[in-house]
Amino acid sequence: MTERRAQRVAALAILGLVAGLIASRTWLFDGHPHTIAHYQHPTIWQLLLADRIMVGFAHLAIIALVVYIVISVPALAIAGRWLKGFGTSLTSDDVVTQDADSSIKTLQAKIRELTEELDDAENQIDVLTAEREEARGVAVELHAKLRQAQEKP
Repeated sequence: MTERRAQRVAALAILGLVAGLIASRTWLFDGHPHTIAHYQHPTIWQLLLADRIMVGFAHLAIIALVVYIVISVPALAIAGRWLKGFGTSLTSDDVVTQDADSSIKTLQAKIRELTEELDDAENQIDVLTAEREEARGVAVELHAKLRQAQEKP
């Protein structure tokens, strides 16, 4: 199984779990927070979270964060990039990977160049071999004619 396929399978499994939770009909906005009258000196958080809608949005934000973490952590772990994805700068592994990628591309270009040179050399060898064989044939023929000429006085 490829790395990309494993990431997709993990993400689909997590999404299936989330869909199961949604199918269980747990509604985010059904909370029953304490009203402002319940507090003698309410804090800013108590003022904000005294409304059902605000509590529902707080639940929604927490669930969205949890879903993101639950989906991204397995995907990053499968890809071998867990904990590297949090920083904005390149880690030493990323630099090594980039250097390796550029080295591979350079070496592949060199291989293509050397292969072309080898093909040219092989073609030149074939031409020279044919010329040598032709010259040998001429030399053998001349030698035979010279012998004939020396034998006939």
